[in-house]
Amino acid sequence: MFGMKSMMGNEQSTAIFLGEKNYSISTLVANKELVLNHSRAFVDSLPELVGQGLNEDVEQLGLLGKPIHVILNPKSYQIITMDALDVSEEEMAIMPLHFKTIKFSI
Repeated sequence: MFGMKSMMGNEQSTAIFLGEKNYSISTLVANKELVLNHSRAFVDSLPELVGQGLNEDVEQLGLLGKPIHVILNPKSYQIITMDALDVSEEEMAIMPLHFKTIKFSI
C-alpha cells in the first residue's frame, strides 16, 4: 500500500492524506496490518486550521521526525503538460522557477 515496494518484517509505513477541510493519518505494519487510523475534519477550508491540527496530531501520535508519505487531494494541485519549448540549456539554467506552495510547518 502507499505505492511502496513490498516491505519485509515489521517495518511501518505511514501516510497522510491532505484534503481541503480534512486529513487522515494511517500506519501499516509489514504493509498489511493497520495499526493507526486517525482523521480530523474542519468546518472551514483554512490551511492554517488544517496545519495547526496536523502539527498537534503528528506530535501527539509520535510521528515527528519519521518518514511519512503525503497524499494530496487532486483539488490541491494542478498538472500542466505541454510540448517542450526550444530553449537552450544555458538559458534554462538561469531561468527562475516559481511554484505555488502550501505551507504546513511540522
